Amino acid sequence: MTSENPFRIAVVVVMVLTVAVTAYHRLQAASSGEKISRKGEGYLFAVVLRLSGLCLFIATLAYIVSPSSVGWATFSLPSWFRWLGIVTGIFCSFLMYWTLSSLGKNLTDTVVTRAEATLVTHGPYRWVRHPFYVTAALLMASVTVLAAN
Repeated sequence: MTSENPFRIAVVVVMVLTVAVTAYHRLQAASSGEKISRKGEGYLFAVVLRLSGLCLFIATLAYIVSPSSVGWATFSLPSWFRWLGIVTGIFCSFLMYWTLSSLGKNLTDTVVTRAEATLVTHGPYRWVRHPFYVTAALLMASVTVLAAN
């Protein structure tokens, strides 16, 4: 059995890169001072979305702190394939930077758009309608492969 420590460290690296990128861009977008109403998103959607994110975050932290605590969800993957997860995860961190840089001040923490939002047609938005969602899904997949969990 392969030691989990290198994979745990890799998960931390991917998480730190991604959180740093998203935090920076969210702070930049929030500097506009515009208040975004969550009513348009719907309270049920907001609660389900945030609870799902919290569960994913807790499961990932559980793997980092104690892989045996989530051992029931472990599946067998070759080490070389798991290392592909770090390559993909780091790539996705850069893709997240490109996506959020292109989105600029249009970024919100909800599905509701800003009053002064503009249509973004450059960067990854030139090819994909929702590159943020694609990147988030790829990040989740890379962490899943890295953790084999």
